[in-house]
Amino acid sequence: MSPSLAGILGSILGASVVLVGVFVRARLSGQSLQATYRLAAVDKRLKAHQEAFTHWINIYWNVDDRKVVGLVVEAQKWWTKNCIYLDTNSRVKFLDFLNNVHDFSEISNDEERNQHMAEFYKVGNLILEGVALPPIGECLANEIKGV
Repeated sequence: MSPSLAGILGSILGASVVLVGVFVRARLSGQSLQATYRLAAVDKRLKAHQEAFTHWINIYWNVDDRKVVGLVVEAQKWWTKNCIYLDTNSRVKFLDFLNNVHDFSEISNDEERNQHMAEFYKVGNLILEGVALPPIGECLANEIKGV
């Protein structure tokens, strides 16, 4: 057997052992493989929600400014690259928000504008709820109790 073929087979075998180890560890800990993958993506999900919130607040604060169009375009590009990491509710409502902001400047009725602003405001709360984590004190208390 040639050294290069042996190296390739060794790499494949090594990768297989690692994957089996992850699967076995997940099974032994009572987690599904899907739960294991979810945990691996926590950092990316937190980052995506933080970035979505940043885009939302920049647009919300500048909804009547001419530069809002550029902010929306930038946020739409970001959404295309990151929407998969947002929870379902945040993903849908954030995109709706981006689509509705375009038409906001054309609304002249104050009551309708206020209604839209209230809906826009809710989107920020949904993004925050999408990554709601228990307080650190609660996590530590549960860990001490063995929960």
